[in-house]
Amino acid sequence: MTENKEIAPCGVVCKECDEFERSCGGCNSLEGKAAWVPVIGKEVCPLYDCSVNGHKYKSCGECSELPCQMFRELRDPAMTDEEFEKSIQDRLKVLREC
Repeated sequence: MTENKEIAPCGVVCKECDEFERSCGGCNSLEGKAAWVPVIGKEVCPLYDCSVNGHKYKSCGECSELPCQMFRELRDPAMTDEEFEKSIQDRLKVLREC
């Protein structure tokens, strides 16, 4: 696991995000209320809500269904198919190393 970096329940390394500490404090400290969540009409990130609030996991990495349908549906529309698939694989790797 990457030392000294906040890992969101979905496997995103928060400190690698351009918005971290500018408009977002990270999913764990914000309890899933990341800056982008209102864009999809939610109050809490659905992945955070499912894993942490719903299943009481520390991360999606504890779920036997990973990557689930929700994991795949929450896609940044600016990403190409290849970028999105790589982001999923990168996040899965982070979650497996946690």
